[in-house]
Amino acid sequence: MTSSRIFAIALPLLFMAVQVQFSFFTNDYNKGIRLNAGDFLLPLTGAAILYSLLKKKSLWPQWDVPGTWLWLAAISAIFTYALFNFHFLNDQWSPWALINKYAGWYVLASYFCLGGWVATNSSPAKNEKFLKFFATFFTGTTFAAIAFHAADMALPAGLKGWKILESATYKPLDVLMGNRNAWMLLFIAASLLVYFHESMKKPLIPLWSARLLWSLIPFAFLYNSSRAGWLVFLACLPAIFFEDRNLFVKKFLPALMIGSITMASYAALNKQSFLNDHKYYHLTHAIVKMNPEMGPRTGNVLPRKYQGDTVRKSSYTDALALWLEHPVMGSGLGSVLARQQGAANNLRDIVDCTTLWLLAETGMAGNILFISFYCLSLTALWRRRSNPLQKSVFYILIAFGIMSLAHELLYTRFLWLLMGLALARFAAAESDRQSVLR
Repeated sequence: MTSSRIFAIALPLLFMAVQVQFSFFTNDYNKGIRLNAGDFLLPLTGAAILYSLLKKKSLWPQWDVPGTWLWLAAISAIFTYALFNFHFLNDQWSPWALINKYAGWYVLASYFCLGGWVATNSSPAKNEKFLKFFATFFTGTTFAAIAFHAADMALPAGLKGWKILESATYKPLDVLMGNRNAWMLLFIAASLLVYFHESMKKPLIPLWSARLLWSLIPFAFLYNSSRAGWLVFLACLPAIFFEDRNLFVKKFLPALMIGSITMASYAALNKQSFLNDHKYYHLTHAIVKMNPEMGPRTGNVLPRKYQGDTVRKSSYTDALALWLEHPVMGSGLGSVLARQQGAANNLRDIVDCTTLWLLAETGMAGNILFISFYCLSLTALWRRRSNPLQKSVFYILIAFGIMSLAHELLYTRFLWLLMGLALARFAAAESDRQSVLR
């Protein structure tokens, strides 16, 4: 199979596969290994890219951020130091950190470079085709997930016990990402891509589909209950409005309002179902706390209390203590999880704050490196905001930055793929482009 044939098959699949995540070998003592479906396509795609580069049939990525290769090398160096630093301080290795954090960083860098290579060696029109696969796959899975939710509400009680239906309807708006906050970031990213490409007359999906997607935003937030997602979306609305007032007011705001009214009516009619259903425990406790009289009166107990905030506070305390112990270079990759495993509270989780996690495990050095590269990327994207992709990814990175204050989303694969695609320029000759990415 020729390299051009490999790219023709693998790249569209990869732009869809990055929206699918799995966790393996998880238990009470191990956070397991998190993989993305796109990870399985990386080796073959990477080998084909390397072959094309060695044969001079394609070009290395041409980055908009000066010294991008040096930034990637510096981050790799700080992660390498952090990996060995944990061993020096604890006289042991952290297999979990080695696989998920250290090796995971090189996976992220591979997605970033892959996106940059595609942008440099294919025309903007070709890149839009890849983004169409991305947007279409997301839209389809979202429609299916919300349909599962609606069907679950209407199912007879006898059918709800079926395992296949239970697994399909339990937290279906984690959908294929395996994490509700990562999925909410994906939802915001896809909505921004769809909106800004529509604004610049380069639609990724049909307008009716885009408006339907926006009408489902209230349902997505109701079912998903990501508080950070709510705040980020509300923060993005003014920017969306001022970027194209006419499009927003005439085509997308009506869809959003219809969805909001429908969602509110649906929630009111199914109030008791929401209050007694395990899938809505985030929303349930918020409602009953504000309105105790709305609690169940049938003797049924409320769903289990949400423990996420307790776990989050515990991880913050551990991370801050570790950073204060080693403020400059950190306590090493895996140190927070190791601290939690030895703690009496028995809570084991990642640090739900990217900045605090980097401070704890890579110190100020690692934090400054990441924040500097993040700011340089935003600057480069802002300069090219006349293009829908660059404008979309600019706001996606803003959304990521805000959500990362309360979550750890750095290892979200699609984010790095889109960054690479947006931060590189098309520079391949016509003959090269036709031979590699035709």
